Amino acid sequence: MSLKCILYVSQSLIRADRDDFRAAISKIMMESERNNRADDITGVLAYDRGRFLQYIEGPPGPMGALVDRLLGDPRHTNMTIRIDEPVETRLFPKWSMALLNITLPPLPGYSVEDLENQPVDQLLARLQRAADEESILSVAPRSQDDE
Repeated sequence: MSLKCILYVSQSLIRADRDDFRAAISKIMMESERNNRADDITGVLAYDRGRFLQYIEGPPGPMGALVDRLLGDPRHTNMTIRIDEPVETRLFPKWSMALLNITLPPLPGYSVEDLENQPVDQLLARLQRAADEESILSVAPRSQDDE
């Protein structure tokens, strides 16, 4: 099966109010679970100080349609695609979507803009490390039939 992956960074437009933010993230996760299962897309979503970092993978056709929807999503802006390429295997095959905690303790010189400038291999390593360390806040597992 031919697969494609996308890694992007964007700026959240979701209000910072805790309840509004939780409701919006819950809605994103529910939509992702429904749509991604139907389209055989897997991946992870992370949030760090007002920025989204998302890695998604799946068949090229549905991935193109998903990117089009993401570009028009009013919950974020300034979407910068860092990776858009074919892949042979999935990095996150178990999840239709997982929400990861990647927030680092404040480091001298760290800025959320680093998500736009950090080398993509470091961004992917950060996502994989969060998944391996079980910094998972929410998960929509793929059905057993999909594996």
